[in-house]
Amino acid sequence: YYASVVRAKDPAVRFRPVVVGYLSSRGSVVGASYEAREMGVYAGMTTVQARRLCPGAAFVQVDWDLFRSVSRAIFAMVDRYSPVVEPVRLDEGFVDYTGCSALFGLARDVAWRLQKEIAATLRLHISLGLAANKLVSQVASRAAKRAGLVAVPPGDEERFIAPFPVGWLPGVG
Repeated sequence: YYASVVRAKDPAVRFRPVVVGYLSSRGSVVGASYEAREMGVYAGMTTVQARRLCPGAAFVQVDWDLFRSVSRAIFAMVDRYSPVVEPVRLDEGFVDYTGCSALFGLARDVAWRLQKEIAATLRLHISLGLAANKLVSQVASRAAKRAGLVAVPPGDEERFIAPFPVGWLPGVG
């Protein structure tokens, strides 16, 4: 999320690995782009370690005001489609779409619409997981990474989750 927001704000870093964190000599990484992650950079490591692993990355100081503002904008768009929206973190939340399809259409269509609106408005590409419960939707969202959409029909939860490593389950690590 953090690297994507930075890229949306600053096109000069769009095609470089991005590391967001506290940039002091004792600072730590808050988030990293997929390219930086592939080089071994992860949240929680020191920025000194990250610079060694990914010297060509754009290192950007954390801007919590920017990240909160973008998060509020995303959730404001989501709020238009359901009265029950539960933000979990700046970059993650749950939506209960029960009873809303009569007003807005099928959940999958609304999810696509949201992806397009957020991309057009904020230049961010979000991943969405649709399922009958939070646990399965969270795994589906992870499976959808890199701006995808994964919908798990009711009754298919066990079949869907079975092939994933147990570490993909929320709270298991």
